[in-house]
Amino acid sequence: MSGRRFHHLSEHGPGPRRRLDRQQRLDWRLRAEKSFLAREITEVAWRVARALERLLGPDGQLDPSYETLAAVADVSRRSVSRALPQLYAVGLLRKTRRLVTEGGNTRQTSNAYELLLPAGPPPAALPLPAPRVQRAISFLDSSSAIVAPLVAPAVSIGLPPGWEARVAAKIAAEKQQRRARLL
Repeated sequence: MSGRRFHHLSEHGPGPRRRLDRQQRLDWRLRAEKSFLAREITEVAWRVARALERLLGPDGQLDPSYETLAAVADVSRRSVSRALPQLYAVGLLRKTRRLVTEGGNTRQTSNAYELLLPAGPPPAALPLPAPRVQRAISFLDSSSAIVAPLVAPAVSIGLPPGWEARVAAKIAAEKQQRRARLL
């Protein structure tokens, strides 16, 4: 046995396996989204949570490397290492260190993860965004009325044809990005 002691959440073998049916996956996803909307976890942690759910095998196997999680969530490896403790803290995820003993030496091979479901009834539908967010969304919808008078003088200076459509498309794309950040 090596001189290194392992944490009580370590085990030999394949690690925990928890099969989730379609409804349980939906409940878990809803809990993760609620945690994100309540600002209990960051956007990166929410993306890592979604990646974990996508990587869950049909038999409940869930043991991706940090690199795999980073690739699926489209974040860096370091961001994954910062996001996972947030998921543990809000009770969405449990980690088990997987151990192997070779020639008297024990070493950690990887981590196995388990998606945790709440003990109570399934979560209700997502609440409406906070009033502040609703006001921001309505402001974004009304911003075209603000922008139009500012763009009208540009017609008199002889801009190329079709510029209005390009400006309108850009404004619409910016609105959508702002709306996505607020939700």
